[in-house]
Amino acid sequence: MGMSGEIHIGGGGLRAAARRGVWLALWLAPILLACSLGEKGADPRPPAALDIPYAAPTLGDAIEKTFANVQVTPNDDPALAFRLGVPGDWASAKRAEPALEKSLAPQGLGSFASSAEPGSPVVSVSVTRFPFEVPVDAWVRHTLAQQGYTLVAGRYFPGPNSIFYDATATRGSGDQEEVLRTTAHADGGRVFSVNTLCARRHWDAAKETFWVAHVSFKLLDGTGSSQLEARKQFYAEHPDFRISHPLSWSAEPVKSEWKDVSAGDLRLLDDAGKVLLGYVQVKAQRDSSPSTALPLAALRDEALAKLRKSFNYVSSRPFLPLTEQDDPRGGAVNGWLGGFAGEEKVSENGSDTDVAVRLGFVRRGGVTFSLIGLSAPVRDDTLAAFRTQRAFEIARDTLEPADQTPSPPTPSVVEALAPVAPGPQPEVQAPSLATPPAPSLPDDGPQRPAVKGGAAAKRLSSRVRGGAATISGRLSHESVQQAVRQRFGRIRMCHEQGLIRNGALQGRVEVRFVVGGDGTVSNVSLGERPFLDAETARCVASSFSGLQFQKPEGGVVTVVYPLSLSTEG
Repeated sequence: MGMSGEIHIGGGGLRAAARRGVWLALWLAPILLACSLGEKGADPRPPAALDIPYAAPTLGDAIEKTFANVQVTPNDDPALAFRLGVPGDWASAKRAEPALEKSLAPQGLGSFASSAEPGSPVVSVSVTRFPFEVPVDAWVRHTLAQQGYTLVAGRYFPGPNSIFYDATATRGSGDQEEVLRTTAHADGGRVFSVNTLCARRHWDAAKETFWVAHVSFKLLDGTGSSQLEARKQFYAEHPDFRISHPLSWSAEPVKSEWKDVSAGDLRLLDDAGKVLLGYVQVKAQRDSSPSTALPLAALRDEALAKLRKSFNYVSSRPFLPLTEQDDPRGGAVNGWLGGFAGEEKVSENGSDTDVAVRLGFVRRGGVTFSLIGLSAPVRDDTLAAFRTQRAFEIARDTLEPADQTPSPPTPSVVEALAPVAPGPQPEVQAPSLATPPAPSLPDDGPQRPAVKGGAAAKRLSSRVRGGAATISGRLSHESVQQAVRQRFGRIRMCHEQGLIRNGALQGRVEVRFVVGGDGTVSNVSLGERPFLDAETARCVASSFSGLQFQKPEGGVVTVVYPLSLSTEG
């Protein structure tokens, strides 16, 4: 692999980044540099608790004097270019072969080592291309377990560009123990990772240096989108709601005999369209009154009862609540009640088959939403299981009720809308899911409901343009334009989500923000914006959070940046 780029010693941004308690992360690939831990005998003393820092207080001002901002452009490809901070006296290494990006095949982009001593600290950067959506956090934990690591800590953090996942794990024992910290970030169909590895005996000395490498990592030409796969929207009626789903999944409405119940089925088929690999259903049921809304345990039991009625149920393993580690994003979902995961054993074609089941429940605006995901267990089909989990998460995270108009009371417990027996459709054999559930559709086929806000039948594409910034202070126009344009992808996503609600969402808006003495951005606000709804305005403003500049000369700088939002379709 070719490496090119500049090295800047004493970058002021490193100190600021190291002091921020920012949650960063990037996707885990197998470590590309071997880290032999030597032949010393095992230490009989029990190891101390592993301290995992999210700042570098002991490095302080020394960062500017001893660290280098290393910029690397692998294979002279701007899409792979990155920058991160490492000690200036560390050695860098190149890959012998080009970084040929193959799907699901990690490729090394660069590595840095403190010395040739076995077990000494190592930093490596890699990239993996994903042609479809998977839950990055679950994939990281699975890969760690496959490599023999024990997870110590893992959480999502909001980083400068998008959401990152950070995981720390250990392997071995005594003097043979090693510590791996990896940060993972999805960007435009790729997952980049920063991996830091050392022997346990070096951890306390290296942990803050590792943190600086993680927190300073930046893609120089990132897309600004954490989506690994394009998405489509699905609409259901009465109660009205909409969700997004990966493009590789199909979506169809389910016909209900109850006017206050609606649902949609998502299916993942194999390339030949013959085998069902994954299934997700989202059901909306209007609560007749707050007093009749079922508690979480009752919702679980009702969903399982309908599921078992639909399949040739044999037995099940315990269904356990989803923990923060299982579902780190669930707590951020508005109205999230909780979820469960377990397995059902069903009889299919004379043999028993294990089915992984994921349940989740959301209550919002007098409507209870039930989600169910079915796939082979991870041990049987890792990709299908993770793709189903991610489709489940995307549906839940993008769930948006579109009709809060009350209607006459109906029974709070209804039949229908668990996976049902198949109706007329092409023959589909699914060895892990029995026969795929078939929706009951109106005679005229699936219809997109009218959604408040004037969503058009044709999806509108956003066009984002920037103007000349007004800068009060000593900060170059070029640096402002370069930084803000890196967020155009995220701003475009905000605008397109707003266009779904209102197709006339176009105009000019000024974004005001303050660049502090350390180069960090704060106090983001939007000027007059009569054409923007509150949700889109908040999304656009949040796109500027986490921007980082070089330390301005002369102190605090105020910037007013004009944005023009229009449509292309």
